Amino acid sequence: MTPEIAAALIGAGAGLVTAGAAIGTTRHQARKAVEGVFAQASAAYLGPLDTARRTAQREAYSRLLTAAHDYEKAVQAALVDAEALNRDATPNRPAMSPETRAARRARIEEVNDHHLVGAVQHVQLEGPDEVWQSAVRVQKVAMMLSLVLSSEDASSNGLGSPRGLHGQLLVAISEFATAAGRHLGRRDLVLGQGEQARPRWWRRSRS
Repeated sequence: MTPEIAAALIGAGAGLVTAGAAIGTTRHQARKAVEGVFAQASAAYLGPLDTARRTAQREAYSRLLTAAHDYEKAVQAALVDAEALNRDATPNRPAMSPETRAARRARIEEVNDHHLVGAVQHVQLEGPDEVWQSAVRVQKVAMMLSLVLSSEDASSNGLGSPRGLHGQLLVAISEFATAAGRHLGRRDLVLGQGEQARPRWWRRSRS
């Protein structure tokens, strides 16, 4: 092979390498440009979606807090009747008249946690799990309190006293309000979040 042919081949190879590098650079730039367009489109879409999600969560949390405070107020009024009925069950005490006893029992039975149960289910739907767990705690204490209030002898059910459970309910409501406020105060856009931070309806729609 003559020196001239060898030089020509080397030059052609260098040209191919340069052209390949240019093509690779162009592809990389094109890919980055496409990724940038998709990122902007995602932000434009997910921004309003995140705002809507937070609005729905705020409404769910507010609904639960309203139901919990309404239930707590109703319980507070029923505690007087429940404690009077418990004292009446104590031996060697003047017996309460059947009419008074029936009236007190009727007022206690008017207290229910139906609205609270529905509100907790709403929080479960909107998420996230950490706030929902705090909501479940409110529901559990309310359920125990309802059982104690409806019991003829609250001291024999092993769930605790009505006053003690009422105090636990206040603590559970406060803890839920703290968890909800902490979550709403975080700047956690849907874009780039882990699946567990997203509401349950979002995870189901992508499964």
